[in-house]
Amino acid sequence: MQRAGTRVRARWVVGSKPKRGRFAWVRSGPSPPGDLDSQQNHHHAAVSTSSSLGSLIDRSYDEGHALGSLNPISFAFLGDVVWELHARTKHLLPPSRVTSYRKNTEKEVMAEHQADCLDRLTQEGKLNEDELDIVRRGRNSNTPSVPKRLRSDPNSKTVYAKATALECLIGYLYLTDPDRLAEVMELLDMVTAEKIRIRPSRLVEKIE
Repeated sequence: MQRAGTRVRARWVVGSKPKRGRFAWVRSGPSPPGDLDSQQNHHHAAVSTSSSLGSLIDRSYDEGHALGSLNPISFAFLGDVVWELHARTKHLLPPSRVTSYRKNTEKEVMAEHQADCLDRLTQEGKLNEDELDIVRRGRNSNTPSVPKRLRSDPNSKTVYAKATALECLIGYLYLTDPDRLAEVMELLDMVTAEKIRIRPSRLVEKIE
């Protein structure tokens, strides 16, 4: 449970070697009373996103590997799924066949589109200092080889690095600030304009 007036965010802490470091989860605002060990033990209680994320954070501390140990690729690994979920939800209406869903979603999950989205955010000055730092670390991280369809493009590594940086930002925001994530997705037109409603009675009728 989050204390009033406090907030947790990840900040990159430079390691002993160049280009080495880790994300440290730090508290901004009033700190709880007690010594340093007591404050560190309370870090996991300061994130208010959802019960599932709260369980993830509790588990990370119980098992001795704090979320601060996550590297940019870990954030991108999560951000990739979050991005695709938004893309699929955006095209869920009107109801369609699976093939149509995939066709409509395919372009928006490609690296080229993600790179363009990142350019929009940075060139229009939509990101704050911490978010720009997350993007920079994601772009400079060691990413897997680029897809075959991009290898003929001389700019393929740049495009793929930007896409990874965007996914890193999305994963970071998903864990730390869902409200800000919603703002970013809206800026990039990655939300559905209609409210999706499901009538339970109809679902029950179909099952019976």
